[in-house]
Amino acid sequence: MSNQKNNTKRNIIVILILISVLILIYIAIALYFKTHYFYGTIIENVPCGLMNQEEARKLIEDKVNHYELVLYGRENIEDSISAAEIDLELHFDDSFYRILSNQNYFGWTTSFFKNHSYELSRDVTYNEEKLFDVIDKLSFFDPSNIRNPKDAYIGDYDSVSGKYEIIEEYPGTNVDKALFAQQVKEAVVSLEDSFDLEQAACYKKPARGADDRKLKRLLDTINRYVSTKIIYDWNGDEVILDGQILSKWLSVQNNRIVLDEDLLEEWVTDQASTHDTYSNERDFVTYTGDVVKVKSSTFGWKTDKKAEIKELETLIRKGETVEREPEYTYRGYQKGQDDMGDSYVEINLSAQHLYLWMDGEVILETDFVSGNMSNGNATPPGLFGLTYKQKDAVLRGANYTTPVKYWMPFNGNVGMHDASWRKSFGGDIYLENGSHGCINLPVKMAEEIYGYMEKRFPIVCYY
Repeated sequence: MSNQKNNTKRNIIVILILISVLILIYIAIALYFKTHYFYGTIIENVPCGLMNQEEARKLIEDKVNHYELVLYGRENIEDSISAAEIDLELHFDDSFYRILSNQNYFGWTTSFFKNHSYELSRDVTYNEEKLFDVIDKLSFFDPSNIRNPKDAYIGDYDSVSGKYEIIEEYPGTNVDKALFAQQVKEAVVSLEDSFDLEQAACYKKPARGADDRKLKRLLDTINRYVSTKIIYDWNGDEVILDGQILSKWLSVQNNRIVLDEDLLEEWVTDQASTHDTYSNERDFVTYTGDVVKVKSSTFGWKTDKKAEIKELETLIRKGETVEREPEYTYRGYQKGQDDMGDSYVEINLSAQHLYLWMDGEVILETDFVSGNMSNGNATPPGLFGLTYKQKDAVLRGANYTTPVKYWMPFNGNVGMHDASWRKSFGGDIYLENGSHGCINLPVKMAEEIYGYMEKRFPIVCYY
């Protein structure tokens, strides 16, 4: 019984001793945390757990002494600014002490289950003049790294798609130095680790981006112009005007689409030169097989270039696909370089004899009397087209008024007509007793020829 009591007393004493030791340890640790920061304490983003004020201060000051602001720019250009370069210093108030004094050091056991983050009341100073010197020497301001921004623009014509496209703007690497310096000063004062020039909007911007509404309208306009397709029947030849040609005439100038009128006129002129036959000198094979030179005076295909240019400008601006003939001032009897064909009137002024050809066959021939050679009224040679025909016309001149039944003018007031007052035709009559320039025909022959005539029917006169 006595032993049992002794054991119980001994156990109580041991427990009391253990409790006392634990209390002493707890108090000792609490007293430790009176001068040291709790585990998990973070000051200015620096882990300072289990450190005293001086250790934490020194650690943070060391961090500042080794501070570096890393700068990230476009096109993989990077640089940095260090604390030493700008005499960066960090000045604290009594924040280190206040953090400790506000710790409930007797509640130190709870500190193991959470972090304690603090920002200090501090003052960052630096040498501004040195900062500007450093900025001037940064890679971003090296002339070899500076590329100016470029506006979005309408690119070249794409012959595959048949369209123009907008070429996106180029942002460039030209930094707004004043804005950059202001932003960097703020980053340094905040002791930021990195600075992205793109995110900070430090770059000079292009004036026009690909989403610019005016630029899109210009694109729509030039693509409408270049979509024009004109399929010409140019004196029997197919000539196509489309984007491949139009793209060489179009340009964007001062926010508007410009159609080069000189190139347009040159193109129309070239086509007219290629396809027109008007005023061409030709080799004409006569009834007898001789070859004579004749020049078309009022006959053949002649493009009205001025009218065609005007109409072409209108069609291009509409952006339509059309089939058309060009505007003509004069037309031949048939299309092609052989605009006479095989049907024509052959007038041999030397022989005073006329042949009417239809489809390559002579279907009528007759003598006639042409203009009086002795008084300067000789009938002019050349290739002409019938202007019109009229029955029962009255021919008037300075000293004559002559009614005729069949009037067929082809060269101004010169034409073929019946001459009922003449008893004979052909021979040398025209030398002394010729007409005022017209081709005088027997009435019956004039009537028959009249029946075959139509506007622009070819008439060849030669000596």
